[in-house]
This record gives sequence, structure tokens and C-alpha cells, in this order.
Amino acid sequence: MAWLSFNTLLCAGAVVFAGWFVAALPLQLRNSRREQVAVSVAVKDEPGLDFAPSDLKGDHIEQGLPKPGHTYFYSIGDFGVYGCQNAFERGDLEENGGIGHEACMGHEQEKVAEAMDRLAAFLHPQFVISLGDNFYVRGVTDMKDQQFLESFEAIYDRGALADVPWKILLGDHDHRGNVTALLLHTNRSQRWRLPSLHYRFEVPLPDGSGRNLEVVMADSVCLEGGMEPDLVAKRRFEAEYSEAFVGVAAAQEHWRSLEENFKSTRPAIRIIAAHRPVVSMVNRPRTASEPQVEERLHKMLVAAAADSPVLYMHGHDHAMQLWKDSEAQLTYIGNGVGGMGLHQFLPQSHARARGAEFKWGSNGAYGFAIHELGADALNTYFVAGDAGRVLYATSIPIPSAQPA
Repeated sequence: MAWLSFNTLLCAGAVVFAGWFVAALPLQLRNSRREQVAVSVAVKDEPGLDFAPSDLKGDHIEQGLPKPGHTYFYSIGDFGVYGCQNAFERGDLEENGGIGHEACMGHEQEKVAEAMDRLAAFLHPQFVISLGDNFYVRGVTDMKDQQFLESFEAIYDRGALADVPWKILLGDHDHRGNVTALLLHTNRSQRWRLPSLHYRFEVPLPDGSGRNLEVVMADSVCLEGGMEPDLVAKRRFEAEYSEAFVGVAAAQEHWRSLEENFKSTRPAIRIIAAHRPVVSMVNRPRTASEPQVEERLHKMLVAAAADSPVLYMHGHDHAMQLWKDSEAQLTYIGNGVGGMGLHQFLPQSHARARGAEFKWGSNGAYGFAIHELGADALNTYFVAGDAGRVLYATSIPIPSAQPA
């Protein structure tokens, strides 16, 4: 694993930043509509799957009518494809060392961004959680990489969405590139927030009680570095990863911080956001180390759910999906539908895993999720990017505060 020190790249990034201003970027790219290539991806809901009825309706979301006394935020994964699409069109292909891929659907990324902006004008989201794979297919090369503009800044610098901060985490495609440049981009962007590979923050419940939603931002690739060495050596894109960020030492520290955090905090409700799933109905290859990470995380999530309800949200798998554990206060949502080609589902026989049951899914639409935080529940609405339609909604009750 070849890598440069953080301090070396920090100095280089400071020099680049002096001449690089987001506000001055050529935002005409935002409205460009390039001729799209035809690609073969799964774009229809998988037949033969049984879905549970939705917990609640989302009419007020579609109409842009926020509920009084509620806080809104978004989540979205696997969205950074516009630069990848442009590279594919000019023949700069992944198999030849480039970043172009036929499944990068830049026009879909733009549609989803338009829907996010349209609803933001009414719902006023406090932030957006990125679920990783911000830049396909090889992350970014350095601070000058045009993907910062093409696949992020110019796409989401629009209307009511322009000033909404993004809480970023990284996916495996991001880790193929220059992670230090991704960290440094926080210093020059008004919306990109990546203070470190893993971090946490709190959101007050809107009732003034002093209770909080805790959001833990985890790094799946880093966690994977703590598994058995022979398995880590076979993980996806291993030769392109940085030892400093996803090697054994970094992984051990990340696992330790997760365990300490879950033991030391008692929020009203907790979100753990990461790129890869713990349970999933998506039919795609898994490396040998992924199930080990999933099992270890699952045990931690179940333990954490004994104290507070837990929502685990992820990208990586390009479909919308909802899982619930009936024996624990534990819910899983998949939301990797921001712009990369969609995935097929497994048969219904795979609808139970690690104590959880698959409740609903769609691989027929690109989109994002809207989260609605109240004093007594956290509601999630899966939204299609083509027209801002709510496809499904679910609710996680927040228990009342226990007397001291």
C-alpha cells in the first residue's frame, strides 16, 4: 500500500486551496444535459417479494408540508457519478486506469439533486448524511481533481440545498483514491464536512427536553482492516488502499472507539451510519472479510439497542431496503440509490438474516431518504428522485425519558 504522510499532503493542499474557490467554479456544468449512454442495469422492482405495509403515510412530505415541532435531515449513498459518466463518454475507462464506467448515471444523480432541492425549500433539512462512494470509481487523485466540482459541488449547489451541510463518510470507491484530499476538502467547501474518517455528533430532540439523537459515522473499509490478515489481504481494492487510514492500527482504534462510545453514551435514539450493510437483500458478491465485519457489528448493535433504539443506515448496495429486528430496538435501512446503476434482489428465501426480517425494498428508482425527528419518533421516508414521490415510510418509536 503506497501512501504519503498526512502532513505532507496537508501542506500541498494548503497551497492548492489558495487558488481554488468553490464559489468561482464553472457552475454551468450543473445544468448540462449530455447525451446518455444505454446501460443494462436492474431498474424494476423485483417480482415475487412480499412487502409489509408501510408504517405511516408521506403525503405531507410530497406536498412540502413539514410537521410542526419536527427536525428534518436527509441521507443518500452511492451518488458521486457525474464525473464518472463524463469520463465514460470520453473513453477514459476504469479498465484502462481511468474512472469511466457504464453504470455511472449522471442524469439520475442530477434528478435526485433536483428533488432534494425542491423539498428542501419547504422542509429545511438541517444536514445531509452521505453514506459513502462520493466519487466513482477511484475516489479523487488530489485537491485539483475536477470531480470535486463535477460530482459534488456543482450538482448540489442549488437553491435551498446550497447551504445545507453534508456529513460525509467514505465508501470503498473513495478509499481507492486520495483520502487526505477528501479530508482537506472540508477546509474549502461550505457544505462538505469530513473532520475524520469516523466521528459522532448529536441532534437535540425538538421538544426542548435536553435529550438527543446521537449519530455515529463509521468507516466500513477501516473496520474491515481489523479482521484476520489472510482475509484482509483479499478485500476489494486492497492494493489501492492506504495503510495509514485502513490498516490494522487504524482499524483497532476505530473498533475501540465504537465500543467505548456505545458503553458511555445513553441517547434517546441512535443512528449508526456506515457504507456497507449488516443485512441486505441485494444480490452481489461479498469478499470473505465482509461477513466478519457484519457479525461483529451486529453484536455491538444488539447490545447498544438494549439501551436506546438503533437505526443502522448504509449504502454500498444500490437499492432501497428496510429490515427490522423484532427482538431488539434495531432497524436497518439501505439507501445506496443516489446515481450508480441499481442492483438486483435475492429471492424471498433470503428475507431473514441475523435476527432481522426484510420488510420492504425497491430497486426500481434512484432517490434518497428524508428523516423526520420528533419528540416521540424518528420517521424515515424513502423518496424517488424522479418526482419526489414517497415510495415507503417507516417509524421508530423513541421511548419516554426514564425518571432519574
